[in-house]
Amino acid sequence: MWFYTSTLTSLWDCIAHRPQVNLGFADQEHSLYVSVSGTAERVVDRERIRAMWNTGVQAWFPAGPEDEHVVLIRVDPHSAEYWDSNDSKMVRIFAMAKAAITGDKPDLDSEHQSIRLD
Repeated sequence: MWFYTSTLTSLWDCIAHRPQVNLGFADQEHSLYVSVSGTAERVVDRERIRAMWNTGVQAWFPAGPEDEHVVLIRVDPHSAEYWDSNDSKMVRIFAMAKAAITGDKPDLDSEHQSIRLD
């Protein structure tokens, strides 16, 4: 997994000292959540930066791929988890409210899986 960032961010510095990262993704409309754990690596490779460049990145880095502060972070994923709920938002809200009142766990039609990637 590749991400653009700047050498001026605290993220760039943090990865040098603690490369273990967690990435979270959410599609709230469909109640799908993903968590990916892995090891991050700082990459300064102008050829790769240019090869992966697109208009979305250009919006964040208007000076283009030759900007000396534009760099990459590569994440090598080790494990992932996902949660997928088949219930509507109203059903989920009702189930959580009921659970909060009764002290029971919410009764929801959902799926959860953990996956080892290494």
